[in-house]
Amino acid sequence: MEKESSQGYFLYLVLFLGLLNGFGPFVIDMYLPALPEMTHVFKTSASVIQLGLTFCMGGLAVGQVLLGPVSDRFGRKAVLLFSLFLYLSATVGCLCSESIWIFTFFRFLEGIGAAGGIVLSRSVATDLYHGRQLAKIIAFISAINGLAPIAAPLSGGLVAQIVGWRGIFLI
Repeated sequence: MEKESSQGYFLYLVLFLGLLNGFGPFVIDMYLPALPEMTHVFKTSASVIQLGLTFCMGGLAVGQVLLGPVSDRFGRKAVLLFSLFLYLSATVGCLCSESIWIFTFFRFLEGIGAAGGIVLSRSVATDLYHGRQLAKIIAFISAINGLAPIAAPLSGGLVAQIVGWRGIFLI
């Protein structure tokens, strides 16, 4: 019975950490199909709309550099909760943006929040496992992470067709 419970926990942890790690690619790629619609909504050029992508990647980079050491100092849970709150708040900011510049600012914050999932998914795995088990969990997390850049634009395109670009951020 304990073996089954241990395997169930391992599967849950792999799925949870994989989804956390997938935040980055989803944040970047899910709204790509909506870029043409957003140029009309914000009445600007495609290159200005694409700044949201650039700033999001910048936020991911800054967030990884900052949140890793902070999680070592203050603990994984507190930093995870902070990063998820920041991500959720920034997403609401993106939803409510009336200006492309405000949208771009919130995309930067969204990237920082999503970076928490990337950093912490690997940190938690290395905190809990070693050797073969660690290699196994990192392989699963990487596999899930490999699927995210494929699934994100496809799902984003479907959502954008049905409910528009704001629906992507709502989901």
